[in-house]
Amino acid sequence: KVVYAVCVGGAAALLGLSGMSESLELFAMGMGCGILVTFVHLLGARFQSEERFSFYALTQMLFPALAFLCIGGGFLCIPGWGLRQILYSYAAVALAAGGTSLILATCQAGGMKGLRAVTRPHLRRTLDFGRWVFLLAPFLYAFPKVDMLFLVRYLSFTEIGLYSAATQLTMAVNLITGSLSAVFLPKAMDATRSPRALRGYVTESLVPVSGAVGLLILFFGLAPWCLDLCYGGGYAEAAPLLRILLI
Repeated sequence: KVVYAVCVGGAAALLGLSGMSESLELFAMGMGCGILVTFVHLLGARFQSEERFSFYALTQMLFPALAFLCIGGGFLCIPGWGLRQILYSYAAVALAAGGTSLILATCQAGGMKGLRAVTRPHLRRTLDFGRWVFLLAPFLYAFPKVDMLFLVRYLSFTEIGLYSAATQLTMAVNLITGSLSAVFLPKAMDATRSPRALRGYVTESLVPVSGAVGLLILFFGLAPWCLDLCYGGGYAEAAPLLRILLI
């Protein structure tokens, strides 16, 4: 996280001080927000490794819930709410959530005493492992946006709107599958140690995974109704796209 913060923070500072355009300044502000949010994920990863999944879920919900309340409240209560105000809201929420997560993670590590206990070999092992994660992260975060980069060039705004509506509804599926992955991935690692552990893992995961598959099938069948409920009748043509993305 420190290497990421230094690299991204340096790039954001250069963009912000370049004076080239307002959009670059806003982009630099967004990069700064991203640095703070990484500390929320850091605290969540700590809870996940300890299998404290209730705290993990609360940590993962912290930033989006606060951002939703702040931005939604701004649109409802403040006239003339625009892009700059949205980014200011994100920055304030990221500062609150990221700062709190950093303090809690530092306290869990033993505070300054725990940080002083970190040795040079420990840092070397961490950097040797983390460099691969750092190299993978740009591709991981860019991948969900690659489709829009190409679609805006070849499709009309109407078609892009239909596609966007379908992709937004699939986020409900991502929420379910992401939650299951966070809970069962550590257990799956332990299940490889013995046949008994594997049987226990299959038994424990069978019910929630079957329930998720059932909800997915139901969502697939109700795709047109869900689009009409969320976006109105003008998005009915997005139903085939939604079903393809669900598969």
